[in-house]
Amino acid sequence: MKNAYLFLVLFAFGCTTAKMPPTPSQDFFGRLSTLCNQAYEGKVVFPEGGKDPFAGKALVMRVQSCSPTEIRVPFQVGEDKARTWVFTKSD
Repeated sequence: MKNAYLFLVLFAFGCTTAKMPPTPSQDFFGRLSTLCNQAYEGKVVFPEGGKDPFAGKALVMRVQSCSPTEIRVPFQVGEDKARTWVFTKSD
């Protein structure tokens, strides 16, 4: 009877899986997905002196179109809405 009990205990521990900590890329993707449907404004801080083409323009990123494997982030510079960052989760 003791052997049967010991077997059941060992079997139960063998059936559980330890949760592995997320990799840096998994962590980044997970944190980015929590920002879905939110927008953030920014500004150019480098290089100084207005020599950057983005200088003086409103910078806005919108985290949207989130799925378990892809997040799309349109990035607007002034009136220019031609950029979209695409983050894709892969093996």
